[in-house]
Amino acid sequence: MTNVAKSEDSWQLQHHRHRALIIERDPSLRAVVCQKLAEHDVEVVQDNGQCDVAELASKHQPDIAVLELAGYTGTDRLLQLRSVTDVPVIALLDRIVDCVDALEQGADDYLEKPLAPRELVAKVRSALRRSEDRRPPRLMTFDGLIIDRAAGQTHLDGQLVKMPKREFELLAFLAGTPDHAFSRPVLLEAVWNASSDWLGPDTVTEHIRRLRRRIEVDPACPRRLQTVRGIGYRFCSNL
Repeated sequence: MTNVAKSEDSWQLQHHRHRALIIERDPSLRAVVCQKLAEHDVEVVQDNGQCDVAELASKHQPDIAVLELAGYTGTDRLLQLRSVTDVPVIALLDRIVDCVDALEQGADDYLEKPLAPRELVAKVRSALRRSEDRRPPRLMTFDGLIIDRAAGQTHLDGQLVKMPKREFELLAFLAGTPDHAFSRPVLLEAVWNASSDWLGPDTVTEHIRRLRRRIEVDPACPRRLQTVRGIGYRFCSNL
């Protein structure tokens, strides 16, 4: 077991299909929720809030997060989490944190305390079902090219292909929906979270050029990252 924190409230890991990050101070509530999620084949990473939320999310790559927002700075923790992941987030609110503030800062759903553990578990399972069809798999393999979303790494013919984070995110996004053409404005919004008013389409073009140099046999005649005239780019799954 990886040692994130030495106290009895440190996170614990169990091996199942989905992964949930549970951040909650109340150990009894955590225990009940974690037990119920484990019964539904959900892997649980839990913490009492003492560890850095963004660090935990980056390390364990959860499919969903349950995040306690307490006190006047409660939404700060949500912003930290949103800086590293876009997975569904269920906020647990006390009387100080307003539900509108939580939703505006990036929460997808919320529950107010005191809450029923069964209701929280039901919301987690429902959110996982909704997101499953929209999210590409953690590991994508295409004829010698392996894109590992969980590790943030790409391998080509068994060799690690080093690339900046933004290039990896662009490649993973395109490969997540193979053979579908995306326009430059759509890619700017999806990968850079920006519109063409802030970043020009040349940003996408340059990153595609760099990616081709990394993963194409002949970058001048790309087979994986193809240009679709009049639309934009697509990742071709069949060479």
